[in-house]
Amino acid sequence: MARLRRRIGDGLMLATRMRYGGKVTLAAASVTFNTAPTAYDSTKVASHSFASVSIGTANAARRVVIGVVIGGGSETASGTINSVTCNGDAMTLIKVATPGNCSIAICDIAESAMSSPTDTTATIVVGSSGTFGFAQIFSYRVLAYGATVSQSVTSTSNGSPISLIPSNMSTVANNAVVGVFGISSNDGEAADDADVAWTTQMTDADQDAYTGNGSGENAACASDIFASANTTFSQRLTCVLATGASHTAMAAVSWAPNT
Repeated sequence: MARLRRRIGDGLMLATRMRYGGKVTLAAASVTFNTAPTAYDSTKVASHSFASVSIGTANAARRVVIGVVIGGGSETASGTINSVTCNGDAMTLIKVATPGNCSIAICDIAESAMSSPTDTTATIVVGSSGTFGFAQIFSYRVLAYGATVSQSVTSTSNGSPISLIPSNMSTVANNAVVGVFGISSNDGEAADDADVAWTTQMTDADQDAYTGNGSGENAACASDIFASANTTFSQRLTCVLATGASHTAMAAVSWAPNT
């Protein structure tokens, strides 16, 4: 069983672009959820490929941001995400978190670093150091200067809730924030039935699946704008798990309009 809930909307807080000495600065960052593939990749390999992924329209301030979740998928998997490419260009792995047989990552690439900067779709390839039977990605278009803060939390406790309460995610005013959550569990139904409570932070997509042989996976993402500098991120990202669910991870990254 698999189901996908997603929100696709316009970018939040549209940015005004300016250039000073070749550097792109913005009055405010923006974030647009592009897409999540409607089907996860269940191929049991170390490298997962997603074709024709929307990466948003071109803009001098555009950063292609990809959230990744990989899990066991009925395999006895171990390893971590170690590379992500966008149309062959290496993306920067900003944050990687790997508890047991689950690994999540948030990565980006600036439009100026892309071989074909006008591309609006891409083939995204996720590489890992292990063999995983579940992979899902989430695509965002962020208009910002660069990543400023990244935080994560992991757990391998059987059935324990997991929460991420980042502080000071907005180092300057009007940062864009993206969060990613993942489960890979020995109790497939526990992972399949676990939902993520993104309090006030808007959920963009939630993909959960029972991949067979007792293995279940869940992947979700969310995004928001934080208008005030140096404020505590009061949005609490929490998932309450059924007994048997384990190997969970959350991560969040913020991008500033300028530095």
